Parts: sequence; C-alpha cells; structure tokens
Amino acid sequence: MIITISRLMGSQGCSIARMVAERLGFPLLWRELIHRAAAESRAHTVALKAIDELGLLGLSLDDEECQAYQQSIRAIIMDIARQKDAVILGRGAQVVLKDHPSALHVRLIAPLDLRVKNLMRQYHISAQQARARLEASDRYRQEFYRRIFHVDWEDPTLYHLILNTGLIGAERACDLIVHAGTFILNVEAHKDV
Repeated sequence: MIITISRLMGSQGCSIARMVAERLGFPLLWRELIHRAAAESRAHTVALKAIDELGLLGLSLDDEECQAYQQSIRAIIMDIARQKDAVILGRGAQVVLKDHPSALHVRLIAPLDLRVKNLMRQYHISAQQARARLEASDRYRQEFYRRIFHVDWEDPTLYHLILNTGLIGAERACDLIVHAGTFILNVEAHKDV
C-alpha cells in the first residue's frame, strides 16, 4: 500500500506523515525523492526550486528541465509503488499514482490563522513573517503542480480524503489515515478472492 500525503504548509503535514509511517511501519519518503530525481534527470535547478518553496534563490525553470524532472520523479514513484509499502509526502505522488489500486491519497489542510500560529511557533517568527511564508509556499506549490504535472493541486478529485487538521488535530488525522489505508488494503485483498 502507498499513502500519499499532500499538505498545506502549517497544517502539520510533516508530523502527521511521520506518525502514519511509524504506526504502519512504512518508510517515509520525501526530500530524498527530489535528490534522486534531480540526479537521474540532471535537473538540479528543478530540485533546488522544489526545496526553495519560498523563492529565496530566485531560480527560474526551463521546460526541458521540468520535463526531465517530471519523467524522473514519475519513474521513481512508480518504482517505489511496485516494490514496497510507503508513505510519500508531496512530490506529486497523488498525480503519478492516481490510478494505483492500493494507493490512498490524502490532502491535509487547516485554516489560515492556525497555519500562521503553527509557523510562528515552529520557526519563532512574527505573524507577518509566517503569513508571508505561507503565501509564498502556497504560490510555489500551485506553480509546481501546474508546471510539472499540469494539474491544480487543490483539485479535490485528486484525493480520497481531505482532512482539516484545524478541526480534528494531528492524532485523529493520523488515526483516520491509518484506518482508511487498512480499509483499502482489505478491499484489495478481497478482490483476488
């Protein structure tokens, strides 16, 4: 089973992904996918841009690099899905594995005021700085998905579950994701019977 988690910055997505992976005993794959895709495609600018969500480096992407990176990340994610169970955080895995029969695609969201508070606490910054980071991150992610995968990352049809961590918190979000993943595994197991 593969669980893909897409998240808004400040929605506790990283923590929840770690908790889900730990609870299921799955590896959590995230930034290493960027590094591997960059190395295989030689699209190092795209990899740096993928890490630089706030646009601090001022990098621009050319179409050839984007295509090479997209092909590489797609091949890596498909290879992972064929070989093992995993939790994949970001990287467009919900798009790459949209038709994978034993994948669960989750999007984590939270109200802006909570996201601001979470960033303030995490990075010890002001509300104004946190809001600026969130806006930059949201713009970057929207552009990344549009440019690399030609989709709107907020499209609800990309996901099985959309969870508002402002309403349910991290622990309950983890519980729901694990439960949904177990359900999908059981459904897939009974298809062969």
